[in-house]
Amino acid sequence: MKLDVRALLAGESRSLPIDILLPFSADSQDTKTTIGDFTFDGPITVKGEILNTAGYLRLTATLEAAYTTFCARCLDEVKGVFSFPFERTVSTRKQLSDLPEEALDDYVLADDGYIVLDDLLLEFFELSLPLRTLCREDCLGLCHHCGKNLNQGACDCASTEVDPRLAPLQKWLAEHKEEE
Repeated sequence: MKLDVRALLAGESRSLPIDILLPFSADSQDTKTTIGDFTFDGPITVKGEILNTAGYLRLTATLEAAYTTFCARCLDEVKGVFSFPFERTVSTRKQLSDLPEEALDDYVLADDGYIVLDDLLLEFFELSLPLRTLCREDCLGLCHHCGKNLNQGACDCASTEVDPRLAPLQKWLAEHKEEE
């Protein structure tokens, strides 16, 4: 997606609205995209604007995409919508010539009066994804022995086997309980 910001750079316009659909890939045949454990059924919706305040251009937008994944504790399906705010200053490479190359990541560069946001927004979106998702904050997960989803009730397994790594702690707790 290439946006023409020449009118903003010249001071002829105060704002440029942004309302676009950003596909995850260039292949228009892809209807589903998988990133990590997340499946996305459609493109990313990008809504926002570039605002010119006395020659200072600021891009503010919200990226949204519906997803499907599985709970990290109980493996139930989780559906939702991610919504991430995105903000960057828009500037020309000439204005930023005195900055080191690695500092340019904080800016959107307007080369020849145009900005290209596709790769920048896709990278930002992917980096904003959480490492894991829960079906709910108090998810109890699965029983370690029988595999029953503990959100649906207690399991009937009678296993009281202690993880061997925790046996010294259990022994210490038993000794200190006797002292009380």
